[in-house]
Amino acid sequence: MNLMSFNVRGVYGGAKASWIKEIRNSNKISVIALQETKVEVVPSSCVASFWGKGKFEYACSASVGLPGGLAWIWDPNVLKIESVVQNRCYLVIKGFVIGSGDPINLVNIYAPQNSAAKLQLWNEISSFIDPDVGKWVLAGDFNVVRSSDERKHSKFKPVCAENFNNFIFNNGLLEYPMQGRKFTCVRDNGKKLSKLERFLVCPEFFNKWPSACVRVLPNKYSDHCPIILILVDLNFGPRPFRVYNSWIGKPGFEETVKGALEGFEFFDPPDTCLTAKFARIRSALKIWRDEFLAKEKETESSAPKDMEG
Repeated sequence: MNLMSFNVRGVYGGAKASWIKEIRNSNKISVIALQETKVEVVPSSCVASFWGKGKFEYACSASVGLPGGLAWIWDPNVLKIESVVQNRCYLVIKGFVIGSGDPINLVNIYAPQNSAAKLQLWNEISSFIDPDVGKWVLAGDFNVVRSSDERKHSKFKPVCAENFNNFIFNNGLLEYPMQGRKFTCVRDNGKKLSKLERFLVCPEFFNKWPSACVRVLPNKYSDHCPIILILVDLNFGPRPFRVYNSWIGKPGFEETVKGALEGFEFFDPPDTCLTAKFARIRSALKIWRDEFLAKEKETESSAPKDMEG
């Protein structure tokens, strides 16, 4: 199940629809989140032009005036959706993954520009995120960045970033690193750059697909870039490093972990900092593991063998 999110800036336009359809087919996308549809109701014929061949189901929430409007489109052979929650700023579809039966909740977000309205939105979404009812994936245009380096040549609002980071932290959400491009919104002929789009997932989702990646595609027909969450293992680097219980207590294990964190400086956001800490520990433990196994092998080969009687 691969997912795509895109601020489409209006669903009408044949070239735009054909482009999204091509991306969906080439990347085996099963679920699409669209923001700024700019219509009250997205016609089925319009959805079909984005989706292409094959069955699909969809849900949408109306725009208020010209701005806004959200849509989810999904493959009914991959997801069974049982309920939909519509709102001006978010669209939630709830169901389960066919085959595994895993309950899943997908939230498509188009956040307002106003800082107070954004904070209200974060509080409202926080009120219904419940890990006991399945996995959670939040996608969309959050209209905010997490740190100053996620903006270029545009104003950074520390309070908005703090509110957003608190929302992520308080709900235990995690973010996959982005590949392809650092920024997702390109304006003023490339002068103003921002990372406004992202995928946020719950720990249970992250633990099931630790090798997943998010890719930012080139923008076309919009000043926003499509982003895709690839859940299949496409060999974008080594598998996550595992620590086995049998290692704990072995000579040098504890010292290696402590040594890896010496001089480590904490930074924001907290989840990115935690990922960096794990990376340092992982690198150190790889060296320790190889040395430890080499010593064990050397000890076994030099040990006297029992004489056969």
